[in-house]
Amino acid sequence: MKNLLLLIITLLSMESFSQKLDIYTPLRTYHFDRRENTLNKFREDEGGNLGVIGIYTSNNKNLSLGVIRNSYGDVSVVSTIGYEHKLIKNVQIGYNIGVATGYDKYYLYRKNNGYPGVLQNNGILPVVTTTLEYNKYKIKPFLIISPVYLNFGLKINIFELEN
Repeated sequence: MKNLLLLIITLLSMESFSQKLDIYTPLRTYHFDRRENTLNKFREDEGGNLGVIGIYTSNNKNLSLGVIRNSYGDVSVVSTIGYEHKLIKNVQIGYNIGVATGYDKYYLYRKNNGYPGVLQNNGILPVVTTTLEYNKYKIKPFLIISPVYLNFGLKINIFELEN
């Protein structure tokens, strides 16, 4: 139910973000916390290596929605909204906030985490990321940087409407 609600809210918001569509496919995640007791709770490959996320962009604002395999090996629906701009020639930087579902195991392993009960009871984690992409080609290397992990993948341009 919570995934369906998140999907409906996101889809209703997408109408104003329809000038460009990219698809992101995650390939590898690297967690900053390398302690053995933390890594033992994750999938052996640390997750974040399967899934697809659609990214809709208009006037440097983006909205993303997708499904990935998270660090615990569970399915997560991820939705973010953000802003992106040119950093240097052929390099774009973005700043995003949002939510991800499917993190019940996170709350199981981390009892005193400080998150509100509504997030804990529904297995939802807040998402805050910075992104970097090399945008010279239609298939672009894409790096997601969060306070907890790095995720690398490919961002593929599906279509772009000219203004």
